[in-house]
Amino acid sequence: MGRRIQSARIEAGFKTADEFAEELPVMVGTVRSWEQGRSKPRHEVLAQIAELTGKPISWFYGDEEPDMTDEIRRLRERLEQMEKGPAVADHSTLTPDLSIAEDFTLLPLLGTVTAGPGGIPDENIEEYHYIPRTFIPDRHTNCCFLIRVTGESMVDAGIQEGDLLLVCNSVEVESGDVAVVEVDGEAMCKRVRWVRDEYGRNRRLILLSDNPDFEPIEVDQVRVVGRVMKSIRDL
Repeated sequence: MGRRIQSARIEAGFKTADEFAEELPVMVGTVRSWEQGRSKPRHEVLAQIAELTGKPISWFYGDEEPDMTDEIRRLRERLEQMEKGPAVADHSTLTPDLSIAEDFTLLPLLGTVTAGPGGIPDENIEEYHYIPRTFIPDRHTNCCFLIRVTGESMVDAGIQEGDLLLVCNSVEVESGDVAVVEVDGEAMCKRVRWVRDEYGRNRRLILLSDNPDFEPIEVDQVRVVGRVMKSIRDL
């Protein structure tokens, strides 16, 4: 899809990703991410790309449809039926619980988090994605957001590079849960295990990778950003 987006952009006369991004509700870095195959546009944005470039949406998928869960497929079909959704270019007018329909919620993508050694999330909103409400715990919509993952330390948990992590910072993180944590200014996605003292209080945290190539990390001070509720692919 990335190569097709780049080809369509150039054919349509947009010489640079910057020019193309100006016509879409995304940042230039997002366009480059699409074209480099690191992410894919959400379907309503792909519809705008198709309109700008004069290509049918099916052309961008090529011969194979993306591998999607039933709920993601239902979301895409629902979006196809909508003539237009809310404008997302002006992020200042949006709130995390803005929905296009009662079944879906618009959540912000806050940047990237590394599953393994790496940087911290950029808490500037990059874009928004429509997420089925069934993915989100009841009454926690305003506390949920998305982060794109890089790295391979959680592959055995089904979390792969490029996935979107649905993170909720209002759900308690218990031993065995997968969470986004920040240690010494570095954010990462790990499975957590609390080490308690004789009084049952959480004293230390062991960060576990679901990949045998990565060693556990034991820390005394950590900021738990939020619990990972779901890993979403091909949205």
